[in-house]
Amino acid sequence: LWQCFRALCCKGPPPPRPEYDLVCIGLTGSGKTSLLSQLCSESPENIVSTTGFSIKAVPFQNAILNVKELGGADNIRKYWSRYYQGSQGVIFVLDSASSEDDLETARNEL
Repeated sequence: LWQCFRALCCKGPPPPRPEYDLVCIGLTGSGKTSLLSQLCSESPENIVSTTGFSIKAVPFQNAILNVKELGGADNIRKYWSRYYQGSQGVIFVLDSASSEDDLETARNEL
């Protein structure tokens, strides 16, 4: 009994999970908010398109991803590059049902 109690009580906190900063970009309506909501196991209902930017912590078993989601409107895209510095990765979301013009715009932005 003592060994069992000691194992439960004296184990200490779990080791911290590493955190990584990512930027999530894509044209307006490409599904960035839906993707992040899905990764966070949030309900797909009541999803509102991001104006400007938002930040979400996406927990995984071995790491936490701090994702800055940036809006995809024309007037915001010119600021995307300011958020790359200090980030460990970029998620570029593309809606495969986009028009040819939107696909071309996304290709140029990427």
